[in-house]
Amino acid sequence: YASTLAYSFYGILLIGAFIGSVIFQNKKYKKEKAILESTHLEEQEKKEFLVQQSKEKIDLLERQKLETEVKFKNQELAAATMNLLQKSQMLTSIEASLEKLKKSSRKKEDVYGEIDRLLKLVKKENSLSGEWERFSKHFDHVHSDFLKRLGERYPNLSPNDFKLSAYLKMNLSTKEIASLMNISIRGVEASRYRLRKRLQLDSGINLTEFLMKL
Repeated sequence: YASTLAYSFYGILLIGAFIGSVIFQNKKYKKEKAILESTHLEEQEKKEFLVQQSKEKIDLLERQKLETEVKFKNQELAAATMNLLQKSQMLTSIEASLEKLKKSSRKKEDVYGEIDRLLKLVKKENSLSGEWERFSKHFDHVHSDFLKRLGERYPNLSPNDFKLSAYLKMNLSTKEIASLMNISIRGVEASRYRLRKRLQLDSGINLTEFLMKL
């Protein structure tokens, strides 16, 4: 046990033990590193998942908010349209009644003159110019500046063309449009024809669908 050979053997055992220890420690280190990397990866994935969930929740809330705002604006626009329609119908009814009274009021110059004055006033009010200005601003706000874009694309349109375009985009009936514009149903059809020409639409293109998509 004290010979040179024995010492050599002891040395080899010591070196082997040292190498074995190094290998063991290296394997242990790699194993712990793999566990740490796996844990870190899992935590990173959890964080990314939470971030994604937060983004989706924020997007959902923003969409819900936008939908609520659009719904509210559409309700306001519908109310404004109904107000215009009711006012126009009322003034048209008053105008018709005054015309009837005027025809039946023979030789009553004072009544005749007053009726004439009222008819002029009703016809002036029935233009609804002030109401249209407020309506068009609200309409453009809801429909992404539709009237502004329409005017830029087709600068030759008349004020009546803009009104008709807005009412058609809202998908109002011919009767409703006639009442709002204070013209006859035939007048609406004639206005539609003029608008088609100014928009340079082919005969196969539906005017209302074109405006709805614009």
